[in-house]
Amino acid sequence: MERSGSGSSNLVLALAGVLALVVLGGSTPAGAQEPTLLPIVFVHGSAGSAAQYETQSRRFDGNDYPASLVRAFEYDSSFATNSFAQVTERLDAFVDSLREEHGVDQVYLVGHSLGTFVSNTYLGNADRAAKIAKYIGIDGSSNASCGVASPTLDCMGIWQGTNTTGNVGGNNIRLSPQTHVQVATSAESFAAQYEFFAGEEPETTLVLPEPPGTVTISGRAVEFPQNIGTPGAMLEIWEVDSSTGARKDAEPLAVLPLADDGSWGPVSVNGQQHYELFVLREGFLGHHFYFQPWLRSSSMVRMNLAPPNSQIVANTNLSDNHTAATVVRQKEWWATHSTGQNDVLEISTHSASRGDQPPVNALTRVTSNGVIGIHVHDAAASPGDSTLNLLPSFPPQAFQTGVDVFMPSAEPTDGTVSFVNAPRGDTSRLQTINVPNWRSSTSRATVAFNDFVQDINTWGECKRAKPSPCK
Repeated sequence: MERSGSGSSNLVLALAGVLALVVLGGSTPAGAQEPTLLPIVFVHGSAGSAAQYETQSRRFDGNDYPASLVRAFEYDSSFATNSFAQVTERLDAFVDSLREEHGVDQVYLVGHSLGTFVSNTYLGNADRAAKIAKYIGIDGSSNASCGVASPTLDCMGIWQGTNTTGNVGGNNIRLSPQTHVQVATSAESFAAQYEFFAGEEPETTLVLPEPPGTVTISGRAVEFPQNIGTPGAMLEIWEVDSSTGARKDAEPLAVLPLADDGSWGPVSVNGQQHYELFVLREGFLGHHFYFQPWLRSSSMVRMNLAPPNSQIVANTNLSDNHTAATVVRQKEWWATHSTGQNDVLEISTHSASRGDQPPVNALTRVTSNGVIGIHVHDAAASPGDSTLNLLPSFPPQAFQTGVDVFMPSAEPTDGTVSFVNAPRGDTSRLQTINVPNWRSSTSRATVAFNDFVQDINTWGECKRAKPSPCK
């Protein structure tokens, strides 16, 4: 079956009634047995992690498909610390552990990009394929026979709109205009995935806000792209002033040792507040991570750390005079897209001692529409000047680029670097993250924007909506 999609109007349809209670755990007809919701296993692609499924996990949870059933299988996609065969063996063990944990015979499998190659290899073994009830391949390797090894396996492909030949079992959806990572994280992709697994359209594709005091977060801090932990590291969680990025209190909200695999949490936070997650590792610069507020609980918070001998570290110009940051979003930054729906990422700095730097659009000279990570710092060749030229060592790396932006720093910090995103050029729904002007010689910073924008962003807004999607 071939289907096409051109936006939310084609995939995200309002339900005339409530989702079938038999699917979502309500009452069932007399004598009928309530079905079990199966765990979902997401297998990421190259340079990926659970971050590409964090938003989808929260969307599932908002549709009564508990986030505890939505899990990510993470591996070293560079294959520097594991072989391809070891990855498929680990995936099998992961699937078995979930089957045992939840008392089920089968799970659902979702592969994205390189993760579809891992998944197809896994499904090529009859014993392993028998553990999978349904499979979704997202914008990667075709699987026309749906694995062949299991005649009962049901499957579907989700593709960016420009891919007209990819085929997973003859059941394919093409989302246009969307790009490679976006088709894994978008609301339209979620709607298709939910309907395929649950048999009904979702009630909502929003990340439904929870009451602010009920939000918890947990996740991993890992070396990029190996997705391995960094033993001995510590995590501090600070509540910060959203207008400056400065820490509000003298002591952090929480101090947590990271487990050997980098995992931490859960920690209770306020779903309407901004936080800094600060990772300390012996022999490395302290790394500050800034996120937009967590509207809904998340167990897939990911923080990428530079491993020893990292090319990112080697190619980042460090100085007492400027801030260095990486700006990430699990949805490609468009700068020269044919639709004209290009993002705008304005960066400006206010410093009491160093003066102000006016806003500049960091995407001005970016030509790739496949970037999710943008490294910004002052280039050594043009100190003190935001030329917006591309930093040559970053574009060859997967899904990354680098831009020369001067953000004056101070010790102690005495100002704010503002990152303002107009997603797909929409200035009516700006996303803003402010951070202190840390010295790049002593600190690294990552600024992480949501891969979604929506009109309902607080519990109050959700309850006041008519009809209200919040329960």
